[in-house]
Amino acid sequence: YPIFYYQLENIIIKKSIILANDSNDLCVKYEILNNNDNTNCELVVKVVEKEKICDVYSTNEIENTNEKVLSLLTLNDQGCGRDCILNGNIYHVTSTHNFLEINLCADCKPKSFEEIKYELFNYYQDITKDFTNPLIKRLIIETDKFLTYRSSTNKHTLLAGYPFFYDWGRDSMISIIGVLIKTKRFKIAKEVLLTFKNTMKNGLLVNVFNDTGCEYNTADASLHYINAIYHYIKESNDLNFFSEVKNSVIEIIENYYFGTDYGIKMDQDGLIEISSKNTQLTWMDVNYNDILPTKRNGKCVEINALWYNALCIVNSFFKSDELTSLIAKVEKSFSKFYLNIGLSDTLKSTQFRINQIYAVSLPYSPLSFEKQKEVVNAVYQELYTPFGMRTLSQHDLEFKASYSGNQYSRDMAYHQGTAWPYLLGAFFQAYLKIYGRDSSFNIMLTAIKNELYNDCIYNLGEVYDGLNPLVSKGCFAQCWSLSELLKILIEVEDGILF
Repeated sequence: YPIFYYQLENIIIKKSIILANDSNDLCVKYEILNNNDNTNCELVVKVVEKEKICDVYSTNEIENTNEKVLSLLTLNDQGCGRDCILNGNIYHVTSTHNFLEINLCADCKPKSFEEIKYELFNYYQDITKDFTNPLIKRLIIETDKFLTYRSSTNKHTLLAGYPFFYDWGRDSMISIIGVLIKTKRFKIAKEVLLTFKNTMKNGLLVNVFNDTGCEYNTADASLHYINAIYHYIKESNDLNFFSEVKNSVIEIIENYYFGTDYGIKMDQDGLIEISSKNTQLTWMDVNYNDILPTKRNGKCVEINALWYNALCIVNSFFKSDELTSLIAKVEKSFSKFYLNIGLSDTLKSTQFRINQIYAVSLPYSPLSFEKQKEVVNAVYQELYTPFGMRTLSQHDLEFKASYSGNQYSRDMAYHQGTAWPYLLGAFFQAYLKIYGRDSSFNIMLTAIKNELYNDCIYNLGEVYDGLNPLVSKGCFAQCWSLSELLKILIEVEDGILF
């Protein structure tokens, strides 16, 4: 938990902040370290929130002044996507001792600082017990902070990022591998998988949960779901789990085969096509007032890499001649994405983008080894940065060097060159497939590990500028950014703490 020290003349004040694991209870403790009998504590607390959800408690004397406050929270330079309007109240807290505590609680009873500290210590000991490397243990604790409980489903789920994002299907299915499966937290991993299974509709996984319900506008989340199931069974050896999700998996395959919402359907060549022209259905999903900077309808390279992977996974559980034949057709048709070097982003666009890396990184690849190697080399040359993979080659005329400015400017750059740390996971996975852990891989891994000690400590942000990726932007703590690094660290057993 974070600790801050303040000095006022000859008085030193220590502030400790701790968040309970099993309830919405944040406790802040103030202590005067060089106390004398004449020193008392008096605190003015400004509590600001996006919405009114918290009650304020203290074992000390507390008074709500009913004084309203409006605050613009800017977590970094303006234009990075981190501005937020907050409202709140001001409280006065006084103590006749050299310490005081306050609790911010939402629908729960407050606990003391020491009580929360003791519970967290035991909890963290339990979730890291299977690992000895200090960095891996620390990142297990940090990724756990994205795990939460969704009352609408009565099950655990994974938040996409702080401070802005709810739980997204795509993000959760990518993150679950690092957060819960590789860390051997199989009971909760299974629960998260069942959360999304139980809310599936017409073969589509929930794209995002929000305050008004569920949205299903995604073509890739369901295919990532099948990939997550594969990793869960492989790591846990829970072979019976497939029987629990079998009908959902079949529902996905059949709906993609025959067609489902948003014009998602397999074409005669075996490739998945998105016929919807105005709905963004891949992870490159910006729609700013009907302006689509990354319009990706048609046949997308990563959607079809995921489709091929999903078919192979299903065929590994119950082989059929029909599936085997379909897999061969998809593999043959996938060659339509071939460029002289690398793969096209869609069959309508030859732009050189990061999405092609999934054709190598997934458990099953439709590419020959030589083509996989070519893709990895080309992606490294065009798209790699130390803190994330560029979404578009900087040699492309549509490349945006900086993610900055107003909402429009940021949206236009979001997937047009901006670098994303989470994509290092897929790239590292692909690189290890081709080259193993060589000296170049070690250099790349060290670079992103060092970034854990900047900005939000032991976390990775959402995005970086594509040209000069120096400071994280967007969410300061993004689940899939950190979980993908944790997954790779566990796989290469590298937990060196600098």
